[in-house]
Amino acid sequence: MALRQLTAAGVGITLLQACSFGEERFPMALNNLNVTVDQEELLAVIVETIIPEGEVPGARSLEADKFVWVMADDCLEASQQERFMKGLKGFDELVKALGGKSFESIPEPERATMLATVDESEFSGVPVDEEGNAAFSPEDVKFFLGQVKWWTITGYMQSRYIMTEEMPYALVPGSFSGCKTIEPIQPVNINA
Repeated sequence: MALRQLTAAGVGITLLQACSFGEERFPMALNNLNVTVDQEELLAVIVETIIPEGEVPGARSLEADKFVWVMADDCLEASQQERFMKGLKGFDELVKALGGKSFESIPEPERATMLATVDESEFSGVPVDEEGNAAFSPEDVKFFLGQVKWWTITGYMQSRYIMTEEMPYALVPGSFSGCKTIEPIQPVNINA
């Protein structure tokens, strides 16, 4: 009996040492995309820039960044997923080429301006590596940014908070009052 308890205690101590209680984060697990923690953080900052915090929670608070990852993982074809990931990598490189620093290190008020600059730029001076290969494709960056914007807005608007608190969804609409005379200066109330 004592030997059994001693063995169980030894196994417990060994397993406890194997557990990590540090602050190290692990990337999210997706079916098709291999994402790093840095890429997750960059996308979260982009999403936060698209719909920032205000009187209502921003896109990052409502986890629209996770929605973007799931949509990219589940809804894009393999070639589009590759283009999306290349666009993500190229996005930060393009920002560095335009502004001299990474997107995350740009002060918050200037991020929206940089996002618009990246979206509207016809960047022709793409840096090349030692073999002469372009560091990124501006088309991939635009593809990436377009997808992120679309999915950020979609994920945000379909979040539980927005659908229940800000724009409550009425499964069954109110009563229907067929014909009603409206005076020319009277505002129209469609719920009446």
